[in-house]
Amino acid sequence: RPGFSVPTPTSGEAVKVYIKKTTGEEFPSSSTSAGNTLIFRPDADLPDGLYDVTYTLSNSVGESDKSPVLAPQLEINTIINN
Repeated sequence: RPGFSVPTPTSGEAVKVYIKKTTGEEFPSSSTSAGNTLIFRPDADLPDGLYDVTYTLSNSVGESDKSPVLAPQLEINTIINN
């Protein structure tokens, strides 16, 4: 499961990472703290394919627009070519 690091938000803020297969299916993720960083990983193994990864930041006022898509796109390919 790939990990995506995001700086730890300030008090009162929250980060959400979106992992969306280009076919439209979304995959939830959970975070763990690693010093001044949050590491987000998908909750389940991702099937082969291309994924758009974005994030939002929210606070008591609301949620930001989604960030630009991670470039290059995340590609999961479990087929090993010999």
